Amino acid sequence: MIALFFAMKGEADPYIDALGLKGAGDISGFKIYSDDTYILCVTGMGKVNSACAVTRILSLYEGKIDIAVNIGTCAGEDVGRTYIINRICDIDSGRDLYPDMLYKSPFVEISLHTSDRYKKDSVFEDDYGPYVYDMEGAAFFISASNFLSPDRILLFKTVSDPGDPDIVTADYCRSLLEPSVQDITALIGDIVSSFEGDPYLAADTMACKYSEELHCSEYMRNDLNRLIRYALSSGVDIASYIDERLPIRDRIEGKKVLEDVRKMLL
Repeated sequence: MIALFFAMKGEADPYIDALGLKGAGDISGFKIYSDDTYILCVTGMGKVNSACAVTRILSLYEGKIDIAVNIGTCAGEDVGRTYIINRICDIDSGRDLYPDMLYKSPFVEISLHTSDRYKKDSVFEDDYGPYVYDMEGAAFFISASNFLSPDRILLFKTVSDPGDPDIVTADYCRSLLEPSVQDITALIGDIVSSFEGDPYLAADTMACKYSEELHCSEYMRNDLNRLIRYALSSGVDIASYIDERLPIRDRIEGKKVLEDVRKMLL
C-alpha cells in the first residue's frame, strides 16, 4: 500500500478526489481515507501531530506499506512551485536528515527547514542554498524512518506563501496542489512498481559479494546496497560495471568505484 500524509484537509482534498478515496473513519483521532492501494491520513499541523499520526498508521499497517509520502504546502520564495525534498533541517534540534534521492523526478530538489514555530522572516537560503519551510516534514521523516528505509520515504512541498500563513486557506491549498497531483501520483506509482520482483534479496546478495571486494565500511556497504537496488529496479547491469573496475587495492579505491557507480546511475 501507499501511505499519504497531509497536515491539512485542504491539502488532501485534491488527492482524495483524484484517487477516488473513501472516508474510512478515524484512527486514534486522525481522519483516514482509503482504498485497496492507498491509505491517506490527515495528521493536523505541527511536529507532534505528524509524528503521532505517522507512527500510529505505519505501526498499524506494518509490513503492508510500500512507501510513505508527505505532501503539503510550505513557505518559500517561488509561490506555486512544487519541489521534492532532498534534505531536511530540523531547526529545533539542529539535526539534518537526508531522504535517498534514487529516483529520477520531474520536480526540482530543494532543502526543507522544519520547526513548530511559524517563520517570521523572508530569508529562504542557508549554507546549502535555497530552502523551503514547513512545520511537519522533519517529524514525518524521523517517524517514518522507524518503519521504512530512506528510499521509501518521499516529501513533496508546494510553496504557498513567503512567510504569511494567514493567507493559507483550504481553498487556496486545493488550488495550489491540484496541478501537481497527476505528476506526483504517477511518480509514486512508478517507484512502487520498481519494488516488484523483490530486488531487495538480490541486492543484498550482490552487496555482500561486492562489499568485500570494494573494501567497504558499513556506511559504504549500505550505500552500495541502495545503488544496487536502484540499478536492478532500472534494469541496469551493475554487476558488469563493477566487475570491469576490479580488482582494487583498498577502501580509497572502493570509494572511487562507488562514486563512479553513482554518477553512472544518477
